[in-house]
Order: sequence, then C-alpha cells, then structure tokens
Amino acid sequence: MNRIARLFMILSVFGFHACTDSEDDLYSPEQGIYVVSQASGQPWSVSFYQFSTGEVLDNFFAVSNPGESTAGDQVLDMVKRRNNAYILSKNGASAGNIRVVSYIGFKQSKKIELPFAPSAMVFITDTELAISKAGIAEVAIYNTEKSEVTRTIKSIVNDPGQMLVKGKYLYIASTNTKLVNVVDHSTDKLAAEIPTMEIPENMVLDVTDNLWIYNRGGGLTKVKHLSWQNDLIKENFSFSSPSGSTVFNIGISPTLSYIYYFENGLKRHFIDNSSLPERNFIKKDEPVTSFSSFNIDDKSGNIYYLSNNEEKNLSIFRSDGNQIKSLTVGKGAIKTVPYY
Repeated sequence: MNRIARLFMILSVFGFHACTDSEDDLYSPEQGIYVVSQASGQPWSVSFYQFSTGEVLDNFFAVSNPGESTAGDQVLDMVKRRNNAYILSKNGASAGNIRVVSYIGFKQSKKIELPFAPSAMVFITDTELAISKAGIAEVAIYNTEKSEVTRTIKSIVNDPGQMLVKGKYLYIASTNTKLVNVVDHSTDKLAAEIPTMEIPENMVLDVTDNLWIYNRGGGLTKVKHLSWQNDLIKENFSFSSPSGSTVFNIGISPTLSYIYYFENGLKRHFIDNSSLPERNFIKKDEPVTSFSSFNIDDKSGNIYYLSNNEEKNLSIFRSDGNQIKSLTVGKGAIKTVPYY
C-alpha cells in the first residue's frame, strides 16, 4: 500500500469521513509509536508505527502536512501534551521553532518562531513550556494559552541543555560544564547547584525523587532528594569502559524503581543497589555498535531501542529484556513518543 493510500486509511479511522454535530462523533487518534528522525544532510521526519495494523507510515509529518518544508531545521525533540505534539528544532545558531501538531490527522496547527537557537524543552505547568537557549544562560517560558514568551529565567548554567521538572523544581543540565542547576520555577530563583563527574547529558527521577544524572560517557551521579536544602548528598557511579554519547541515553521504568542507561549496551540498575550491573540487560540481538538512543514506554515499560542501521533500526523489547519485533523507520532516528 502506498503512502498516500495508507494515510487516507488512517484519516478515515480518525473520523474525517464524517462530520456532524453529534457528541458521538468525537474521534481519537490511532494508538502507536511516533519516531523522530533526521539523517545527515536531510530534512527531519516523523514516522508512525500503528499498533492496530502493524504498519510503519514513513515521513508521516510531511504526508499529513504537504508543502510544510522542514529543510534547514535540525530536529531536537518531540514531547506530548494532551492531544498535541510539540516538535522542537533549530535553524543555525540564532533561530528555531516549535511546531504544534494535533494527533488527530497529525496536522500542524501552529508554528512558533523562536528568535534564538533552542537546546531542549519541557512543560513545567499545564500551559507553560520551558525552552533552554543554546549558548545563552537563559531559559524562556512560553505560555501556550497566551502564545508568547511571558518571562525568562536567567540564574542558570551557561549553555543550558536538557531539563527535567518535578513539582516546583526545574533541573537544568549544562552542555559544556560539569554542573546541573535546580531552579524553583514558582519564583525563578536558583535553589541549588549540583557538581557532576562529567558533562551532564540527561536526567531522571526515581520513586523516592532521587535525581540520577547521566554524565557524558563517564557514569551516573545520584543526588539524594532535596538534599540541597541541607548538605548535598550525592554518589558517583563510574562506568567500567567508555560509552557512546547521545542525548537520550537514560530512562526509568514505569514503577520508577529501575534506571536504564547505555554503557556499551543497555543496562538496568535497581535504584537501591550499591553498584552498577556488569552485564547488559537486553538478552537477544542487541545492536550495540550502532546505538543512537533509547526510550522507555512510561505505560507498558517496553524499551524502544534505536540504532543507525539502514534497516530494522527500531527494536522493541519487553520490560523483561526479550525482543518483541524490529521495524524500519526513518533514518537517523533519535526519539520515540508513544501515544495511547
């Protein structure tokens, strides 16, 4: 089935075949996995693996939004908020944009132009999106209801990158210094500075709200929950061998009790263990040498493992480490976003 025919089939399922005033005609998007990709020198794309049919719809964004070019943009991330996807990209060193895309038909409803190059984004409230500025010690707060940047947080690390939010605290990792800053976003005041063993790339919070920081190829830093209010209590776990560097290289199980991370293979660490595991967690056919990133499904616990292989570059594993299937999605896949 060609791409256009498949898209027509999806749109029919979404409910575009009928339009009435009845409340019964409220249609939901198909369930599946969106995969954000960008091959070297190519426009970015979003593929869609549809649970109901088992098919992969290539370049789903472009087919759903004909004429909406992505040339020149470097895709950075995609996050889910209610019935919308937010796709972040940058264009050079001084500009970027966020595309707001409805999951119904995957149609773009808005393109937010940014007068700065972004690094990452995260929702800090239901209507406020924090956007870190590449090369500038600032985080912009964009209000989705007002459709504007309403304020800027300035007391943060230079060149902020990935961010994490829990309650009133916003965790901000630097992209060029060994530091994570913690900001109380209710007051925009700096709450703590956390030194790390190497450049911090990404972070997760466990079931007891301990912060786990993935340091660039070097190891993990564990910081005790809210310990910055007294003495900073942290512990470093060094990797036994050098590891590849990528943004999405740490994750956490739905129970928040197991940390997943990449160290020359995917490993799983129980949060109360005193040492890191020696063996890889994945049991079958792990594409170690071509790793690009992974994500953990926060509902099913499935592991979505992305590689730089030309074919079968999305491998889906159950939470027990056994493989379910392998699929071919867009080249240069960097992140998966499941939709239920």
